[in-house]
Amino acid sequence: MVMLCLHHLYIIANGQDCPSKQELQTSLRQVEKLLSAQEASYLQSIRSLRKRLSSLQTRITLTPRHTTKVNNATCPKPESLANGRRLGRVFGVGHEVHFLCKTGYELLGPQTRVCLASLKWSGQHPTCRGEMEP
Repeated sequence: MVMLCLHHLYIIANGQDCPSKQELQTSLRQVEKLLSAQEASYLQSIRSLRKRLSSLQTRITLTPRHTTKVNNATCPKPESLANGRRLGRVFGVGHEVHFLCKTGYELLGPQTRVCLASLKWSGQHPTCRGEMEP
């Protein structure tokens, strides 16, 4: 419509005759096609934005739950060590526990174990063997 009005003003300003009914109808059809294409493009953009927004909302809602679960996840309490002791009370992923044997005993196995992301301890559970034992 705006284009038609501007076109009409341009014609009047230049001293030309008004467009015929057929020319106006042709112009209207062109404007309708243009508006229809613009509307389709606009609606497609809106659909695309809604999908992206939905995807972002899904990621945001899932991320905190996943993070919380990982942050609260712990390995099971390591077995106690006969004739020795375990140092460390935190069993979360990435944390370490250390093992020491009493005097007169030798540590067999790892001195340190780490809680893995699989919620299992690294390495084998150590034991304390008496120094006089074979």
